[in-house]
Amino acid sequence: MGRNISHSRASFATLWRHEWRLNGRGVWGIIALQYALSVLHVLLGLIPEIENSVGTAIINTAHVAAVIVQLVSVVIVAVLVLLSYYRSMHGQYAHFTVSTPVVAGKHLAVKVLWAWLALAVSILGAVLGTAMGTIEVQARSMSASAVPELASLSAIADVLREAPLGVGLGVVIGAIVLLQYVCEGVFIVTTAYSERFSRLGRAGGIIVAVVLGWLIRNVMVILAFFAVPLQVLFTGARSLISDVEISAFPWGTLSFENAIPFGWLIGELLVIGIYWWITRHELTRHWSL
Repeated sequence: MGRNISHSRASFATLWRHEWRLNGRGVWGIIALQYALSVLHVLLGLIPEIENSVGTAIINTAHVAAVIVQLVSVVIVAVLVLLSYYRSMHGQYAHFTVSTPVVAGKHLAVKVLWAWLALAVSILGAVLGTAMGTIEVQARSMSASAVPELASLSAIADVLREAPLGVGLGVVIGAIVLLQYVCEGVFIVTTAYSERFSRLGRAGGIIVAVVLGWLIRNVMVILAFFAVPLQVLFTGARSLISDVEISAFPWGTLSFENAIPFGWLIGELLVIGIYWWITRHELTRHWSL
């Protein structure tokens, strides 16, 4: 048993290194650009107040342009990881993947984990960049005496210090939702190119897979919502949560202003499991043909 575990870890590590060699430079190069632009926001914020309105407009435009690049980069990273999954599992490199002595589930686990990690780091960079750029632009519109040094970093530090519970809850929920979207993406690709739907043509298979994925997600979330009538209540603004509790809610009285349906979170986890099971099953079936 110990030998099997060691072999499993070794094969997982090998697949992870292969994934890094295949996609690391392109994806992480884009992510590095996102964080470099976040540093640019800080550097632009250190420029003393300029009395000339043209100079201020140029600096603000630079902030806006950097934010746009950071947001677009998330879309580019998502497209790259999805294309990588298609090429290695169903496209031009699929025969190399099938020839390796590793089960389909392990290949899928590495692909999903890689995509989730890359997108999580990219989204974090975009969120930080957007927040920093917005704060710096607003700070520059204030009087010089009212603007603290490193305004964006100070504001982010204040949120982390004053509302760690809210930040932690947001990170957990965001991680679950992101994993659901990653699993939905690989589910759509694998289902669209499965034997059942490939006969519909590329466009037809993708449309059917997208609709099927949408139905699975919404039906399971709705069922879980009604099956688990609990809500996660919090006090304070959504970004500054100071207290959290779980309680039942009477039907028709749920307010999304200060609560998150607990059933919705359970539904998200169920959807992830369904996407995973169907995708692994279709890959195993496809590779055994």
